[in-house]
Amino acid sequence: MNNGYIHNQVLLHTVEQKFRVLGAEVTREYPVEAHGRRGFIDLHIKFPSWSLAAEAENARRRVGWDINKAGAAGASGLIIMAPTWQVARACRDEVRQKRNRGDAGSLWICVLTLGAFQQWFRINFPLFSPSFEASKTFPASESGRTSTSTPYSKL
Repeated sequence: MNNGYIHNQVLLHTVEQKFRVLGAEVTREYPVEAHGRRGFIDLHIKFPSWSLAAEAENARRRVGWDINKAGAAGASGLIIMAPTWQVARACRDEVRQKRNRGDAGSLWICVLTLGAFQQWFRINFPLFSPSFEASKTFPASESGRTSTSTPYSKL
């Protein structure tokens, strides 16, 4: 799906930037061929030992094709970004149906909204995500001046 501000500049851009911070090689519109059809993965995220496919969807109808593309690309997992919880729920239902029929294989699949992705990323990559505590200001000395460094920065 290659259109729309929400698709490109909000959903995919956020995922792309988060994984680039980790040092991943991220490619937009990664070409694949699955079941005799040529298609493109919205984001192909490659690390030295594993890779992910990321797709942004506005409806459940393309989820099966997304699973096929991720499998054809040799991805370890698939992240499906949805703009609303209603779309995310519908996509999860579709993933569940594909799994029950055996169409998803051993592919790890996660369907998330933008907020859920942010939380998932913070939990799974805590060393690379700024915490809330790191953004607070702390007293630097008894003189009343403040510092933007955390109490742990002196360690």
